Amino acid sequence: MFGRWMNALASILLMWIAIRKLPFGKASFAVFGLFPIILQQIASCSYDGILLGAVFVYMAYAISLLYSEEKSIEEFLEVEKNLEQYLDDRSFNQKLIDELVDKIFVSSKGMIEVRMKCSDVFQKVMEIME
Repeated sequence: MFGRWMNALASILLMWIAIRKLPFGKASFAVFGLFPIILQQIASCSYDGILLGAVFVYMAYAISLLYSEEKSIEEFLEVEKNLEQYLDDRSFNQKLIDELVDKIFVSSKGMIEVRMKCSDVFQKVMEIME
């Protein structure tokens, strides 16, 4: 229960920072933050609420940089690089996906099929990790 409250507090704080940083569209960000699925993720005991808050801050910072009078593309690229580095440190690993996925098919109806390079994906991941 304590973890849920702390997750909610941290997420709400991040969203508040994002709304304060925006030069315009503050009400739309606030309404988006009050969507039921967003509230459910914020109140859960997972990292989803913190990630949503971080995305809010990133979007607000990017919008404020794009519409600021002193446009600094270097500052924007630095923020983007830091976000990419953070995401690379998390569970997403492009090299691992390149070794596991053979082809990805997308049909005209939007159906997605993924063909793996091996039959036992878990065993292959364990081999790569060792």
